[in-house]
Order: sequence, then C-alpha cells, then structure tokens
Amino acid sequence: MRGWAPILLALLCLSCEYAPCGHAYRSRDQTRLQELRSAIWLWSLDQGRWPTEAEGLDALVRCAPSMNCAQFRVYLARLNKLDSCRRPIQYEVAGSGFRLRALGADGKAGTVDDVVVIEGAAPKP
Repeated sequence: MRGWAPILLALLCLSCEYAPCGHAYRSRDQTRLQELRSAIWLWSLDQGRWPTEAEGLDALVRCAPSMNCAQFRVYLARLNKLDSCRRPIQYEVAGSGFRLRALGADGKAGTVDDVVVIEGAAPKP
C-alpha cells in the first residue's frame, strides 16, 4: 500500500489542477456573468451607452476620460474579470448590445462549454 501513496497523491494533484474548469463550475460562471451584466446595465443607465471594448469591464470600477465622470459611481465592489478556469471573461460590443463570454474548460470560443450572456440595445438616458 505504501508504494501506491505517491502515485495516488500525484493523481489527486493533477485532478485538482483541472477541477476548477469542470462542469460543476458552469453555474459559478453563469452567476459571475449575470453580476457583470447587471453592473453594465447600471453603468449604461448613468452613461447612456454600453462601455466600449476599449473601456471594457474596467469601466465598472473607474472613470475614464471618455465617460461622464459626474454620473460615475463604482458599479461593483470588486471586479473579477476571470472565469472559473482563470481565463479572462470576454466583453464584446455586439451591434447595439454586448456579449459576455466565459470560455469554459476547453478555452475555445464558440464551443458547447462556453457560458454566454448576450444583451440587446442600451437603455435611453
């Protein structure tokens, strides 16, 4: 039994490295994207538009020169821009809306394990 212990420990360590990207963590990514979506909506109500791709998600926590800083507030207490696999959450302007994407375990966009939130037109101020 003693000879198997290092092998079992090594296998456990390998599984721990990949565990955060498993199917069980999709709900965590869904929750994180919905939180970001809500914060972006609040931001857009104050600014009258979605953040640009250049401003990105950082616009939720600090005012940029391109923004109306008189209407600015911090929209998230803590900005976490990483998904459960520790990859950056993608923010894209899509037509008159935006798209948030967590790439999932395979790290590739457009595959079945992606978690995606798509939002339509920005509200009028």
